[in-house]
Amino acid sequence: MDFLDGDLFWDPMIPSMTNRDRTEIYKNKNKTLAKLHSVDYKKIGLEDYGKPGNYVSRQVSRWSKQYRASETDNIEAMNNLIDWLPKNIPDDDETTIVHGDYRLDNMILKNNEVVGILDWELSTLGHPIADFSYHCLSWRIWDFLWSLHIMDYRERDNINNILLQILSVLALVTSVSGITLFFVKR
Repeated sequence: MDFLDGDLFWDPMIPSMTNRDRTEIYKNKNKTLAKLHSVDYKKIGLEDYGKPGNYVSRQVSRWSKQYRASETDNIEAMNNLIDWLPKNIPDDDETTIVHGDYRLDNMILKNNEVVGILDWELSTLGHPIADFSYHCLSWRIWDFLWSLHIMDYRERDNINNILLQILSVLALVTSVSGITLFFVKR
């Protein structure tokens, strides 16, 4: 293990940075994710790093079983999700190295460049959409926090500005990594 000189940001809003810095950080975070998913795991001797194929199906099944095993209340929305997910798994079955916990506070940055990714204990071979979805989850969680009145709505303008910047670089990730995005109308 090496020491990396750089910054670690716990807050995905990165309030200590300018809008331009935040945009650059997220562009570089997206580029790094695309590079990770572009590594030929067989060429570097990691064909035994995990079970290739059916990653999303296996994850959905595992999470559903874990949820059912720990369920304390009947939540109709969760029942609907558990029913919906297996029927809507992406058709492609791409396998790449996945980090498993790809978020801003698991990386070291220097001059807005990603110089290191931390916490690899959840990494395996899997579908890159899992990392990408988890990466995007950090932006969805803020709506949940607002709904619970944990965050002040006055912070929302700043977050929406950041979110627009992030969405503007999603095309970069999809073009470099080959990930196909799909959106579900709510």
